[in-house]
Amino acid sequence: MEITGVLAISDPLKPGAHEVISILKSMKVRSIMVTGDNWGTANSIAREVGIETVMAETKPEQKAEKVKELQASGYVVAMVGDGINDSPACSSRRWNGHWAGTDIAIEAADIVLMKSNWRM
Repeated sequence: MEITGVLAISDPLKPGAHEVISILKSMKVRSIMVTGDNWGTANSIAREVGIETVMAETKPEQKAEKVKELQASGYVVAMVGDGINDSPACSSRRWNGHWAGTDIAIEAADIVLMKSNWRM
C-alpha cells in the first residue's frame, strides 16, 4: 500500500484573536484555553495567539469544573465559547460570551457576539 496524499482540516483562527489576547495581557488579564480539541491543535493555536496555559481534550463537565476551581481560588472568570460543549462551563461562570454559536450556547451566555469579529 502506498500513500498518495495527505489531507489536513482545521478551523481558521478568528480574525483579531492574537490582538485580543495581547490587549488582555496588557491589562494583566490571564487567558487560559480549555478546549475539547487534541493537544497538538490546542498547543499550536495557543502559541499562535499568545496563550500560555492550555487544557486540551477536556469534556464539557471538565470545563465547568475548571471554571469552578478558578472561582474558588478567588479569580473572576469570564468564559468565551462557541458551542453546546461550552454551555456547562458557561452556566457556572460569572460572565460569559459566545461567538455566534448554537441556540443553547446563546441561551447560556450573558453576552452574545453576533459576528465573528470582536471589534464589531
